[in-house]
Amino acid sequence: MSGMCTGSKTFGIVALSVFFLDRVLKWIALEGYSLKIIGGITFRFLANRGATFGVSVPYIDIISLIVLLLLSIYAYKYPSCGLSLILLGGFSNVLDRLVYGYVIDYLHIPFLPIVGHTYFNLADVMIDVGVILLAWQIIKT
Repeated sequence: MSGMCTGSKTFGIVALSVFFLDRVLKWIALEGYSLKIIGGITFRFLANRGATFGVSVPYIDIISLIVLLLLSIYAYKYPSCGLSLILLGGFSNVLDRLVYGYVIDYLHIPFLPIVGHTYFNLADVMIDVGVILLAWQIIKT
């Protein structure tokens, strides 16, 4: 499953930039800043102690670390842009869990289907986009 944009310097720079932007926004949210943006979009801190959409999952910290490790091994053997995004987003959220005991969420977009009732972060977006890229890559092969 060698990849769509494997080895692309531009992709790497953009992906790492989004990772670091996510880390900076998490720090800003932790500092207590909040902002109402156009159309009801909100930026403010929310501690997510659960998994996707805040669903409670026992041992989520350990499960997250194991999944990240397994994906890293797989990505080493079969590099792809989708896996890279999933790993970067997952690493950012696992880092939160290890340091703070929860994932730092900060974006609320009430008019989006599915996620309109919850908060999320750029790491979540990276994971979602990575899954879409990976699915597309699998379908095309």
